[in-house]
Amino acid sequence: MKEITNNFGFIGFFGAPNAGKSTLMNACIGEKIAAVSKKAQTTRNQIRGIITTGSTQLVFVDTPGLHKGRKLPAINSRMMQEAWRSLEGLDLACYLIDTGVGISTHESLFLKQLCERANCPVLILLTKTDKYKNKLVDEKTKEVSDFLRDLAPHLSTRVTSLGFSQPLQCSAKAKDMVKNLIRIVCSAIPQGEWQYDVDAMTDVSTQFLVSEFIREQIFRQLGDELPYGSGVMIDRFEEKEVTHIDATIYVPREGHKRIMVGKQGKTIKAIGSEARKSVENLLQNKVMLRLFVSVEKKWTEHPGAIHQIQGI
Repeated sequence: MKEITNNFGFIGFFGAPNAGKSTLMNACIGEKIAAVSKKAQTTRNQIRGIITTGSTQLVFVDTPGLHKGRKLPAINSRMMQEAWRSLEGLDLACYLIDTGVGISTHESLFLKQLCERANCPVLILLTKTDKYKNKLVDEKTKEVSDFLRDLAPHLSTRVTSLGFSQPLQCSAKAKDMVKNLIRIVCSAIPQGEWQYDVDAMTDVSTQFLVSEFIREQIFRQLGDELPYGSGVMIDRFEEKEVTHIDATIYVPREGHKRIMVGKQGKTIKAIGSEARKSVENLLQNKVMLRLFVSVEKKWTEHPGAIHQIQGI
């Protein structure tokens, strides 16, 4: 029987919207593979980032942000299901908490649910520590530690014995903190055969990444006018000397289409121009990107349309 000398593990990133999951995953991978914006709920699908270091291969899973509401739209409910489904098969779950938020009512609820559902160790990360003074960071670290201590008696011995009792301070902008996180993660995963090539960075398709870069610019360019019901579908992807890409942005209302296009088409041009830069960096090739906007009424309420347009 062949002796296994490598380590392999799946690590899930969980947390409320704006916890910095995508930014931190990109920092761990060393490349931009997940859309990032200051707006909540940028991530809708599971996105996997892969790094291979020494004898260890790590697969980071970025999940949709956990959010609470009495009557969530169908697409939000699917995003929540996608997030919890990501727990299956993990070797380590990381729950990210924005240091400026700390343990809010919703954070405590989601963290408790995660600990109850997880079949693996749970590591708490206090993110964006570079934005706050040391005194606040230390206060929030103690706050989270106290919460974990109070939570432990209500969880099974299996979970508490595998978990981490202290949160880890972390900033995606601090290379030493990112390296420390990777070091800790490497020490927490089991032996196993690698499942991806040594140079692999993600297992999602190039077309999916292109659609994510377009969505990222929708979030960034529209600001407060952002139609959260927008989705992107790639209609054409043809690789030649110049890569030709056609994509349709779906919105649920005519008013949203006018916002997306903008006065004299300025907004849609800006979205396309900035998205093209990210795509060219990804493909290392010149790209001709054409964007179209289509109204698909209430698509975010219909499971079939959600799956077709967003893939969840």
